[in-house]
Amino acid sequence: MLLGLPVEYIYIVTNISLYYAVWNHSGYMLNNKYLARIFVTPQAHAIHHEKSQKYIDILRDTGRMTAEDLVMKHLGEDITKPEFWLKSIKFVTDSIAALR
Repeated sequence: MLLGLPVEYIYIVTNISLYYAVWNHSGYMLNNKYLARIFVTPQAHAIHHEKSQKYIDILRDTGRMTAEDLVMKHLGEDITKPEFWLKSIKFVTDSIAALR
């Protein structure tokens, strides 16, 4: 178990996500309303490549700050607290439950 989930589940989901990311970045993945509930769609992914000042600031600070400081500065979250991770896991499990 890892973060309360079977390691096999994490392995499978991670690999599916990485496979999807390759197709998404290459532009071959078609928008699918069911996949969009789980994965980032090409439309939403465009934000990832946005040239906004906030995005540029995050990229700049990525090489200068620890992950903890970066997340605190730009997202206002403390990733050293278990509550952050519990909230994150709850978001994922709620998203999966919404698909049923």
